Amino acid sequence: MGAKSLRVLVVEDRAEDAELTVRELRRAELECETLRVETAHAFRRALADFRPDIVLADYTVPGFGGMAALEILKTAAHPTPP
Repeated sequence: MGAKSLRVLVVEDRAEDAELTVRELRRAELECETLRVETAHAFRRALADFRPDIVLADYTVPGFGGMAALEILKTAAHPTPP
């Protein structure tokens, strides 16, 4: 029986940058399922539906970045550690 896949939510406006992150996770031999979002609405929905184990956020996504994601995460009823 294999290890549980890590659910990674990536806040990133550039698909190619998110793919670089995912590639490095896999290169480190981490089994992961990823979802990329770039808006606050999509982020909130992903917290509820995707239920990530970890959130990786670009600090400078236009209109919605790492600090905004952290604030939403802190107030969400979700056990993902900030």
